[in-house]
Amino acid sequence: MILSLKKHEKKQGNSLIELIVVMAMLGLLGGVLVSLIATGGNIYQKVSANSDAQIEARMALSYVTVKLRQNDVKNGVSLPNTNVIRIQKATPSTGYWEIKSGTLPDGTAALIEDNYDVATNTTVTSTIAEGVTFTAKFGTGETSRQLTLTIVYSNGAKNLDEIITLRSDGL
Repeated sequence: MILSLKKHEKKQGNSLIELIVVMAMLGLLGGVLVSLIATGGNIYQKVSANSDAQIEARMALSYVTVKLRQNDVKNGVSLPNTNVIRIQKATPSTGYWEIKSGTLPDGTAALIEDNYDVATNTTVTSTIAEGVTFTAKFGTGETSRQLTLTIVYSNGAKNLDEIITLRSDGL
């Protein structure tokens, strides 16, 4: 009879050790999941910041290219130094633009445009793009009408280059 009673006994729940093991496994799984989500968020932020910097650099390069094309006159483009492009306005007596690498008050690198107006003897300064700098140089000999622009972005880690051939004779 004792044997028959033991056959009908059933276990009535889990032991404390089993519960602790399951909770530890769920804790580890939760930690791994949080780590994956945080890593994905960090990757997204880096990719987004790089994409924004590249868009800003491309916009700056396009702006400078258009400004050069619209005002491509004989002796109209000069480079006082490698970080400054001076573009004579289509009507030279009205003034010129200087596009240069500079720094904003908060220390951010920027591409800055100074618009010099001869008639009013004023200068209007505006920011073309933030987080970028540039260098420019003319070619030599046969390529003397070619202006090479290099836009640097992402804290100097990446470059965009463009070679612009000026249509006007003489520099």
